[in-house]
Amino acid sequence: MRAVWDAFLLGRPGETQLKSYWGVLWTTADGDASYLTTGDEADLAAFLEDGGKLFLASKDFLSSRSVASAFITDYLHISAWAYDVGASPEVGVASDPISDGMSLDLTGGPFRSATATI
Repeated sequence: MRAVWDAFLLGRPGETQLKSYWGVLWTTADGDASYLTTGDEADLAAFLEDGGKLFLASKDFLSSRSVASAFITDYLHISAWAYDVGASPEVGVASDPISDGMSLDLTGGPFRSATATI
């Protein structure tokens, strides 16, 4: 099942909504760190702890952060990053049951701000 959750129309998806799916593609478009609140981070952390799969696409999430949060280090497993170095298309892992053959160009639109696809 595929669903699009429009945060502008429906509000932010909470832990209950997230846990009803096995995987979530969450995008903040070109929004900065404020587009992913500490409440969102807590809900996503709970989703991941419950075995959920997350793909977070955000052009400026890390570039607008000065320090790493527990969500960044413990759940996204990012220990360091460089600011505004550009972007490149993401390519799936060969033989992976989900991403084999996948190519996602995250270098430009047409993302709509603060929309999560679940």
